[in-house]
Amino acid sequence: MRKSRLKPTVLKDYRITIPASFFSMILGLAGLGSCWRVAAKLWHLPAWIGEAIMLLAVAIWLVLLLLYVSKWLWARADALAEFEHPVLCCFIGLVPVSTVLVALAIAPYSRAIAVALFVVGAIGQLSFGVYRSSQLWMGGRKPETITPVLYLPTVAGGFVSAIVASALGYREWGALFFGAGLFSWLALESIIIHRLYLFEELPKPLRPTLGIQLAPPVVGCIAYLSITSGQPDAFAQIEWH
Repeated sequence: MRKSRLKPTVLKDYRITIPASFFSMILGLAGLGSCWRVAAKLWHLPAWIGEAIMLLAVAIWLVLLLLYVSKWLWARADALAEFEHPVLCCFIGLVPVSTVLVALAIAPYSRAIAVALFVVGAIGQLSFGVYRSSQLWMGGRKPETITPVLYLPTVAGGFVSAIVASALGYREWGALFFGAGLFSWLALESIIIHRLYLFEELPKPLRPTLGIQLAPPVVGCIAYLSITSGQPDAFAQIEWH
């Protein structure tokens, strides 16, 4: 009898409900690690620093992935509430996007694992992006729910997948993902700018998401350079500026 009373308490104490937005840490770490890899080649900086950053990114990604899966297993109500939230749901797109970036981190050590992770992540971001786009097409969204986080499922997913696909040698697929990210960006940009210009200012808890507004041109430029060769052309310079 005593055991049956303690069991629910123990399960509740150890229930993990991390938000999907935590996966944004992987984007920052993997991006920093990639930059250091390039810097090590160009300026002969210590290569082990970049690899250590990538190792940290992979380790954090693995921990977050386990915790996020446990959220769906033991805190399903919280997971579903996040999935159905008009703003927070977009952060779920970071789960497959971070998986694609982990593939980039692992690529120098195991191409087979990297390709497998890329395929899983790319399919995941594409599927979730299609789902979120279908929800947007149904209309009925309130202005306060229109924030730059809308970029994450399709724009971030498309551009990051383009970069990693090209790095793995699949440039044609990279071009396909780049196009998906680019046209999603153009479609969403006008909607988000329209909301920011004409409606009430974002609530304070959502104002940090404005930082996401700066990402598409930079990441899109990197994706474009990944699927092209030679000197950066005018389009690359336009995106960078």
